[in-house]
Amino acid sequence: MNSPATLPKSRKSILIGLVVAVCSFSFLLLTRSILSPIFLSAPDGTEFSPYSFTSREFRINPWIGGTVVQPALLACSDDISKHLTNSTRTSGIERWDLVRHTKAWGGSVNAEASILVNCFKAIDHNREVVWEKWSKDNPQLAKIFWPSVQKLAIHRAYFAIPELLQFAATCPTVIELQLAIDKISQLAASDQVARLVAKHDFSEARITLEWGKTFGSSPAFDRLEMLIRQGFISLAEPKKIAAPKKQDASKE
Repeated sequence: MNSPATLPKSRKSILIGLVVAVCSFSFLLLTRSILSPIFLSAPDGTEFSPYSFTSREFRINPWIGGTVVQPALLACSDDISKHLTNSTRTSGIERWDLVRHTKAWGGSVNAEASILVNCFKAIDHNREVVWEKWSKDNPQLAKIFWPSVQKLAIHRAYFAIPELLQFAATCPTVIELQLAIDKISQLAASDQVARLVAKHDFSEARITLEWGKTFGSSPAFDRLEMLIRQGFISLAEPKKIAAPKKQDASKE
């Protein structure tokens, strides 16, 4: 006969099972509350190709590693893209510049390419896309404007695009716009070469310098060319190994 304090084995097994189930459920809820922010806030972002004017989304998987990349889509309307040079649209060359990056634990960081990508989304008071409408209304200006913007992007001179956009918005003549393009692009090339030299990226600096020279010569280009030449020389020179110090014979 069982004592009053002793439960039958069947009831004891059921009770133990219920306790295990409750503990397991509580553990799953706790684990989910801890891991959900990581899954929901996995690092992601947007990239832009200055060659094809396309953008794509990406997400980094923190658990299995690797990056999941979505298919690239045209970042602007056909009214803009049709003015891009065929050589860059069909060459198959791509380079992806960072537009935006969201960190795992929150916070979004915009990169320089966002300057151009965001302008494609600008809307006026009539809810019309600003630069799409401008391109439709000013086809002759758009024909020389967008290839020039593309060149600035290709040479990573995104910082110069707002000034060019601001001038184009005044709807100047074709001649006035071309003069502004040449001036802004030349200064942008000079600034970008200086940035690349400071990073010791002399190969890219030389490419950008040659592009800048197409807008005319300048003392700044001459100085930068000398710095690039000196940079290549310094990279080619073998590092000198300090000779061991000779011991003073008098102290031996």
